[in-house]
Amino acid sequence: MSRDYIPRNVHQFSRLVNSVVIVVGDNITTWTHIPTEVYADLKESLNNLTAEIENTPEDSTKAQRNRRDTAHKNCEKLFRLFVKHYLRNPFISDDYLIKMGITPHGNNRSPRIDVSETVDFVLHTKGIKNVIVDFWQTGTKNKAKPVGCDSAMVLWTVAKEKPLSDELYSYHKRVSRRPFVIEFSDVERGSVVWIKCAWMNYRGNTGRFSDAKSTIIP
Repeated sequence: MSRDYIPRNVHQFSRLVNSVVIVVGDNITTWTHIPTEVYADLKESLNNLTAEIENTPEDSTKAQRNRRDTAHKNCEKLFRLFVKHYLRNPFISDDYLIKMGITPHGNNRSPRIDVSETVDFVLHTKGIKNVIVDFWQTGTKNKAKPVGCDSAMVLWTVAKEKPLSDELYSYHKRVSRRPFVIEFSDVERGSVVWIKCAWMNYRGNTGRFSDAKSTIIP
């Protein structure tokens, strides 16, 4: 008998994911380690699955069942990662896990703390007022995030000279998808923007920031 907490039945599975989406939505402002983009991806995947279930009646065709099964598979893959990296986490109590229908596992509640990898990146401009930050792991050709990291922290500021410390950067953004586009105002066009990046892990710990790079705001 399987000990997996995720039911095989697609209807039971969708109800499990729906219960998680509701509880996380009620607490996401408190559970700040969960990126809103990742939560939105899970909700979208659940919505796709729900739509395919509704479009697959008892007398459904093979094509309809295949679409439902594909949506089920995609949602389950995303859901398992969401549970592993964000829910079985020291920030969330076992009581909340049980409330969502997830079995707590003590050996899964110690996520990686240190971030040793660094970010390399290039800056592009396209059109006017936009600077594009394309980033990846230093020393690799693979554009995937390092294992244990779900995002990059991007710092930027508009200044003539490179800031002497990270605290002097005016803006920051946690970015889970690349490339990242920064939009500036009309009055900032022609000015110099300084940008630097660091990887962040699932717990919100930040690695060492890269050296700053600059470009002219178009």
